[in-house]
Amino acid sequence: MYIRNKYNKTNNKSPFRTLKKVWGRNFWMATETLSRERVLEIIEECGGDKEHLLSILIEIQRECRRNYINEASARVVAEKLDIPLVQLYDILTFYAMLETKPRGRYIIEVCNNAPCYISKSHVMAKFLRKELGINFGE
Repeated sequence: MYIRNKYNKTNNKSPFRTLKKVWGRNFWMATETLSRERVLEIIEECGGDKEHLLSILIEIQRECRRNYINEASARVVAEKLDIPLVQLYDILTFYAMLETKPRGRYIIEVCNNAPCYISKSHVMAKFLRKELGINFGE
């Protein structure tokens, strides 16, 4: 379930501004797509080799405002790490935490396995749908 970005109407501050103090990251400055230079910086920050590919991809996705890895960023990673683009897309589509399509800026996941269902996770999901005015996948 994706939720929309809702700012406090009284002071127009992003809710992520307070998270900077906790996580030390500039979440409110994320852009729709990352520049080639920024992708190369992320690759170098994460180690710059194939062994750190998953952490590189997660960091690129985290910095993109729409929580996905676009084709341009994937091409830069494939080129820099000398990986065929097809192999990189195999990795991107294999892991559930990685996305190649734009998603909402904020993501809410509701557990739906048996123990969670017994603990009334379906009631929480229904409440979130009603309270936020959106459905799963929006």
